[in-house]
Amino acid sequence: MAHANNIIALLLALFHFVCSQSGPLIVATPDNIVKKEVITLQWKGVNNPKENDVIAVFAPPSVKKHDRNLTFVEVAHASESTWKDGQGSVRFSLLNMRQDYVFRYMQTNDVGLYEVVGESNIVKVKKHVPTGGHISYTGNPSEMRVMWVSDAPKNSTPTVMYGEAPGKLNMKTTGTSQTYEL
Repeated sequence: MAHANNIIALLLALFHFVCSQSGPLIVATPDNIVKKEVITLQWKGVNNPKENDVIAVFAPPSVKKHDRNLTFVEVAHASESTWKDGQGSVRFSLLNMRQDYVFRYMQTNDVGLYEVVGESNIVKVKKHVPTGGHISYTGNPSEMRVMWVSDAPKNSTPTVMYGEAPGKLNMKTTGTSQTYEL
């Protein structure tokens, strides 16, 4: 059922872009990240593609300054055989940084500055997924320390489920929480 919902969401996103965009069609799949995901980006319909065109990754999507991208790839290197036709694909490995992502196709204008000519659907991240788990000794042989990073609400109680096998997490314990502000 979840897979069917993802397909429906992607089709709605495609419909939205086809109806509302005059530039190239750019689609990122899958459109969600839990911890780490390889995202395939496909584009078509780029007018006058140039060798130095780039696909740039932005997080959060509200970032509009073009020099604030996380990374980029030149389309001529990403899709060597098809970029001249205004289409191609590239894969990005993205981590859950608790910020959604968007991809932008950018071309240089007459004075050499990059301009956005197309934008992908938003790739959503699950913001409250624990990451960076660590287990360590405490000095007491009957206990261990478990630490992780989460974006849980401030008044929540950290809880760890554990057991003797991955499918048998039948015990739990609670702990304390420390936070920092960005």
